[in-house]
Amino acid sequence: MIFCADTLHHPVEIADPDIRCEFDRYPAQAAQSRKAVLGRCIAENAILIPVHFVAPVACRVGGRAEAPVYRPLVPSEPKGFADV
Repeated sequence: MIFCADTLHHPVEIADPDIRCEFDRYPAQAAQSRKAVLGRCIAENAILIPVHFVAPVACRVGGRAEAPVYRPLVPSEPKGFADV
């Protein structure tokens, strides 16, 4: 699992990590950081936890480093008492 804190603010940054966020004080370094995190997610098939995304927060990043794809992890339905 990778917690990325302020590295990503919106799922669109997964599809295009070069998009500038208004909070990027140093845009080139911010884009480089996003690409590094996304590349690691792809290489390790890691679950990504970006704290600023709306639910579902957890996701995986598919595709290739040159073309990452956002894949949200949707929780399963809660089990009822009879299913326990």
